[in-house]
Amino acid sequence: MDSEQTTVIESSALASVNESHVLLLERAKLVERKARGLYKAGEYEKAGLWYGWSGYAYEGSGYWERAAFNYGQSGEAYKRFSKWRKAAISYVKSAECYEKLGKWMAAGLHYSQAAFAYESDDDFITAGEYYRRSGEAYKQVQSWQEVGASYEQSGEACRRARAWQASGLSYAQSGTAYHHAGVWVSAEESYCKAKAVYKEGGMYDDASEMHYREMLMKRMQLEPHSWKWFSTLLYETICGYGERIKNVLIFCSTIILLFAVTYFVMGGSNVSDAGNLLARIVDSLYFSVATFATMGSVALLEIPPHLKLFVILEAMIGMFSIPLFVIVLAKRIMR
Repeated sequence: MDSEQTTVIESSALASVNESHVLLLERAKLVERKARGLYKAGEYEKAGLWYGWSGYAYEGSGYWERAAFNYGQSGEAYKRFSKWRKAAISYVKSAECYEKLGKWMAAGLHYSQAAFAYESDDDFITAGEYYRRSGEAYKQVQSWQEVGASYEQSGEACRRARAWQASGLSYAQSGTAYHHAGVWVSAEESYCKAKAVYKEGGMYDDASEMHYREMLMKRMQLEPHSWKWFSTLLYETICGYGERIKNVLIFCSTIILLFAVTYFVMGGSNVSDAGNLLARIVDSLYFSVATFATMGSVALLEIPPHLKLFVILEAMIGMFSIPLFVIVLAKRIMR
C-alpha cells in the first residue's frame, strides 16, 4: 500500500513539473512575440527588456539555443538605444548559452559584441576581459585568425586603460595565435605592440622576449634558405637577436672547444712532456682560450705553419664575439 502511494505521489510530481515546463515554454514564446513587436515599433529599450525575459524563460525551459538567440536580440535592441552596459550583459548571457551548446564560433562572436559594448561604455578593463574570453572560445575550434584578432582587441582595450601587463599578455597571445595561423606579418605586429607596452610598463625582461619573437616572425617572412635568411638564423643562434646572453656563452664555449680539439689532434699544443695526455689537453684548451681572446698572436711562431690559418680564424671570431658578449651583458645590466 505504501509503495502504491509513493508511485502515485511521484507520478503527480512529475506531471506537475511537466505542466510547469510547458507553461514556462508558452510564456517564453508569448514574451518573444511581444519583444518582436516592440522592436519593429522602434521601442528598443523595452524590446531589449522583453527579449531578455524571453531568453530567461527559454533558459529555464532548457531551450538553450532559443535562449541564446533571444539574449542576443536583447543585446541588439539595447545597442540600438545606446544602453551599452545592458547590451553587454545580454551578449554575455547569449555567449554563455552558446558555450553550453558547444557552439564556440557563436559564443566567440557574442563575447566580442559584449566587449565592444563595454568598450563603448568606457569600461576598457572589462572589455579586455571579454575580448580574451572571445579568443578562448575561438580557440576551442582552432580558428586561429579570429583568436589572434580577439586577443589583439583585448590588448588595445587594456592599453587604453593603461593596464600594461594585461595588455602585453593579450598582445603576446595574439602573436602566438597568428603564428599558429601562419600569418607572420600580423604575428610580428602583435609582438611589436607587446614589446612597446611592456617597455611602457617597465617590464623590460618581458619586452626582451617579445623582441626575440618579433625577430623570429621577421625571419619567417624571408625567402627560405636565402642569404638573408641564413644571416638572420646565424644572428639568432649566436645571440638570440641580441637578447639572450646564454646563446653567446654557448657559442663562445663551442668555438673554444672545437679549436682546442683541432689543436690537440693536429699537434698544436706546446708542452714539455708530449707523452702526458692530460697536460696536452690542458695546453690545447689554454692555447684555444688565449687565441680566442686575441692573445694568441704571440704564439704564431710556436706552432706548425699548417695551424696558423686556424689560429687566425679563431682570433677573428673572438674579435667579434667578445664585444657582442659585452653588449648583450650590458643590455641586461642596464635593465
